[in-house]
Amino acid sequence: MCGITGVFGFEDKDLLKEMVGILKHRGPDSKGYFLDKNIMLGHSRLSIIDLSEKGNQPLFNEDKSMAIIANGEVYNFKSIRNELEKKGHRFSSDTDSEVILHSYEEYGLDFVKLLNGCFAFAIWDSNKKQMILARDRHGMKPLFYTFNNGNFLFGSEIKAILMHKDVKREIDPIGINYFVNLRYFPRDSTPFFGIKKFLPAYIMVLDKNGIVSYEEYWRPKLDFTNESFDAIVSNVDKKLEEAVKLKMTSDVPVAFLLSGGIDSSSLVAYASKLVDTPLKTYTMGFGEEQDEIKDAQVIADYFKTDHEVLSMKTNLIKDSPKLIWHADHPKRNLYPYYISKLISGKVKVVLGGIGADELFGGYSWKYVVSNLALDTRKNLDVSGMKNEVVESARKILQYQTRHGFIEDDRFLEYIKRLANIDNNTELYFIFKTLDEVYNNHYLNRIYHEDFFEKIQEPYDKIKKIYETYFNNNHSFVDQVLLTDYSVKLKDDFLFVDDHMTMANSLESRSPFLENNLVDYSFTIPYKYKIFNLSNYQQGNHIGKFVLRMAVKDKLPSRVFDKPKQGWGSDVFVTYKTELKQFAQSLPESSIVKDKIIKKDYIHNILNHYESRNLIKHYCTIWNLFAFEIWNKMYIHDTNIKNPNFNINNYLN
Repeated sequence: MCGITGVFGFEDKDLLKEMVGILKHRGPDSKGYFLDKNIMLGHSRLSIIDLSEKGNQPLFNEDKSMAIIANGEVYNFKSIRNELEKKGHRFSSDTDSEVILHSYEEYGLDFVKLLNGCFAFAIWDSNKKQMILARDRHGMKPLFYTFNNGNFLFGSEIKAILMHKDVKREIDPIGINYFVNLRYFPRDSTPFFGIKKFLPAYIMVLDKNGIVSYEEYWRPKLDFTNESFDAIVSNVDKKLEEAVKLKMTSDVPVAFLLSGGIDSSSLVAYASKLVDTPLKTYTMGFGEEQDEIKDAQVIADYFKTDHEVLSMKTNLIKDSPKLIWHADHPKRNLYPYYISKLISGKVKVVLGGIGADELFGGYSWKYVVSNLALDTRKNLDVSGMKNEVVESARKILQYQTRHGFIEDDRFLEYIKRLANIDNNTELYFIFKTLDEVYNNHYLNRIYHEDFFEKIQEPYDKIKKIYETYFNNNHSFVDQVLLTDYSVKLKDDFLFVDDHMTMANSLESRSPFLENNLVDYSFTIPYKYKIFNLSNYQQGNHIGKFVLRMAVKDKLPSRVFDKPKQGWGSDVFVTYKTELKQFAQSLPESSIVKDKIIKKDYIHNILNHYESRNLIKHYCTIWNLFAFEIWNKMYIHDTNIKNPNFNINNYLN
């Protein structure tokens, strides 16, 4: 894992050093630079494979007509290298990054389809005078870019791009609207106007005139298998074992994050068979009731791992400036920073279970609500009263979102379900997370008139992002699984996972996101992922059922009785104990003075008595608090290289 950055259009070595320097947390082991006729490539290295100086980047082909800088790992690089050597290619290092370069040289743009890993890279081809950039299928490694006065700038983090003084720091109203409603920035959006997120599973070709091509090279296919359940279980078992083996490829020790749940416990079960010495495992507790320390200890004892419990009280609100600086985005769910910080001095690589829920059906409540909505739709059709019920619900919804009391917003979920009963996209918004996707009427109560006007129909822009995943003939549950993987996982969870681990020079890997396993997961009918969902009213449905069956003989029975737990602090508790105190500054904040957010909305929430019925609004207040810190740090201040992390600096 590393940090990469560069420019196509001009040369400025001092600027390149600044761009690389601000990414030093991503790669503290070495720095590398390449400048050639208006091309600049910079690299900050975290050494994982081939620890020698030969692995320092940029790397070149035999005649040095091509150069590469890469972030991430390609786990099948050895088999690709064997084929390339048979074709006459000669290598100067044992790195996977050099294999990427030679693969491009041999196979052209189709080479990216061969790569099984997590990566973002840039190749300079001096023969064609073109730059090639790509990101892995699942979006595990980040990449951002912008055009400035005809010049192309890119980086693993936006702060590298901002080192160029001519890049304007302006808020993107559409991006901020996504964040306020979703808590993340979907697809290619960012909070900065003109700076884009490079899309996962895309490859771009540039020349001096701009973008030659920018194309998707892979997308998940829902092509369901006719195999028996036993055959599917057997295949998941084999593919997950192979995925763990691949993801343990490293020239430095690797460790595992262990929660005691089915996902991380499965990984430890497979990995324990692949090593002769005890695995290194870590569990973190926040000193809260929902900590999983005891559950993790059961698994650690069962597999005799070298286990360590890391405990600390987080100060998520107080630490927000530092965490948001590492994210470059307003964000609130940045908990992984803490365990990454504690682990980083002990190992360089850690494996975790991210992705299992999205691929194998771990969010049971979503699928239950999906089926409940379908049953409601069917019953309304049979009753012949659907039109009357829907019309009445829409009138109530319109009144509540325009004029209703905040306390009554707790009924919005039920009203929306009826008002949008025939629209799967809008039904998904109801249960996707705690965050409320507000309609245009409600957003008019939150946004200042000037800001609302800039976005133009803010709710509709959010809806458009998701409609592509619901405009098909697949079942509602399969649509939900696809959407969670395609947007929520990639643009929220993986974004946080990368930025918070790399903030501490720690490489994070997920075996569940190995290419072959992901491809196979999309062939499994949802009835095998969520068992007995058709009888959801009895409450005996089981999420991740096929995964559970694949590992049932490998784990102690206690794991299977453990209900799914989220990781992180309770929003209501955080609001009462920490957020409310600091949020008192919001009514006089920069986001109010800049005519973005209405003071009255903030006042109404802060002055209302504390109630779990307002939890969606507490999520919004937390989002706005993060937005305020980001706005002061990135828009109002100019000192991105050495920001002030004292929370008091951001409270008016």
